[in-house]
Amino acid sequence: MTDTPTPDTPPSAPVATHDVRTLPARLSLWLPLFFIILIVLGSLLLMTPYATPHVYDTALNRHVPVGEPITLGEALFTATSAVSLTGLNVRDTARDFTPFGQAVIALLIQLGALSIITLSSLFTFRIGQRLASNIQPNPHDPPDAPPALNTKRLIAFIVLTTLAIELIGAALPPGALSAFRNAQA
Repeated sequence: MTDTPTPDTPPSAPVATHDVRTLPARLSLWLPLFFIILIVLGSLLLMTPYATPHVYDTALNRHVPVGEPITLGEALFTATSAVSLTGLNVRDTARDFTPFGQAVIALLIQLGALSIITLSSLFTFRIGQRLASNIQPNPHDPPDAPPALNTKRLIAFIVLTTLAIELIGAALPPGALSAFRNAQA
């Protein structure tokens, strides 16, 4: 038997792989797992010798930390704080972390913020779809019609817009925004 439709059998409808209607159930499983993975990986990276200042001790024939080495608790706290955007630290980021460690912390902040923005946007669109379908149901749409929201495009839009705004902000000379704000007053 072949898989091609015959004239008397209609072709099957495309399956919506990114159905917003099942989004809350999927996110309730994946979002905490994503945050836990980010926190664990970030903590492990912050505990590497590349993340904190080290010097080579010729007597010991190995690298030793400058000052006290970062503990697992401090690394977990720093990574959790960065991912959740609370901004709390037990170490001075500028002094106690190398540029690599600072980049890890910045990346954790970026990924945490993008996750929160994406999640908020998806839930907002989902609530809006629910409200729109309750207020004005379209009699021409079948009851099992896939949602109009394309989650991949939304996430791509959020990420690209965020990066574009950050690049524009980074390209501005220091004081440009305050000069603009002063001109408006």
